Amino acid sequence: MKVESSKISVFLLLDLLLIHEITYFYVMIIIADCGGTSCDWKIFTDSCELISEKSGPGINLTLASEVGIQAFFRSLPLDEKERKFAAHLFFFGAGSNSNASIQLAENELKQALPNCNLYWLSDLELVARALAGKTESICCILGTGANVAWWTGSKLVKYRPALGYILGDECSGAWFGKRILKDYFYGQLPEELGNELAGYLPEDSGLALRKIYSSSTVNALLAGVFGRLSKSLSHPYMQELINEGLMEFFYYHVHSIPACKCAPIHFGGSVAEALSVYLKDYCSLNGYLPPVIAAKPLSRVNEEVVLKLVEDFNPD
Repeated sequence: MKVESSKISVFLLLDLLLIHEITYFYVMIIIADCGGTSCDWKIFTDSCELISEKSGPGINLTLASEVGIQAFFRSLPLDEKERKFAAHLFFFGAGSNSNASIQLAENELKQALPNCNLYWLSDLELVARALAGKTESICCILGTGANVAWWTGSKLVKYRPALGYILGDECSGAWFGKRILKDYFYGQLPEELGNELAGYLPEDSGLALRKIYSSSTVNALLAGVFGRLSKSLSHPYMQELINEGLMEFFYYHVHSIPACKCAPIHFGGSVAEALSVYLKDYCSLNGYLPPVIAAKPLSRVNEEVVLKLVEDFNPD
């Protein structure tokens, strides 16, 4: 039986498209930059070409409950092909040093990404790799939380522990939120700033406190308070609070690093971006090198960074 040439062409075209799809999606490298409020994703081919970028809610693995961790990893913003062909996931996240939480996360990911090698790395390491590269540097996070480490050019060295939003996180979104809400409930927050918080929390103080203390993501809720006032940073109240936050952050964290006054200093995080003018002024006035600041360090991840990651963690 003869088949028309046009039909043969269609069949060949479909075969070529299928082969192209299988080849193109055969291996994927996924990089996640996950903070306490949001998580950004980049998906690359095995030749380090960017396929897509996505964003979604974040999580701090140390602070999150078992239910919260399960819910987060069961709702990844990845489509069917990305899940099927993912070969490597580099998860840079707040709290990625918590072994118990990582075990819970891996149990979920083994189902969602069945063919994927998983690598759990600090969000500070993404700042280091994306901004500092091979240069010895001080690397900092100022986002929902706060963190600092020394980058040797190949590994992080911690001089201070990350204490979280209850005991530490100086100059982070959560730290600002705690201070602002304390003054708000005590009636010490300037009225014009208090008005900007309208609608963020219930007007009734009892209901507002209940919402805060019952929240499973209280660190993100506190950071959201800073976000509401981020357009009022020039207000005298905010200026005083910013100065206090920067002094505490540098005193407790940056000063602990021996080479702090002569090494490059890099910042990642939305709060660092919001405070960029103040950070630059503080560094200039106190003898630090001018800081490099990126709200989203993942935006600086290029082919070279991806290749180095794969080389370091999967040399074969």
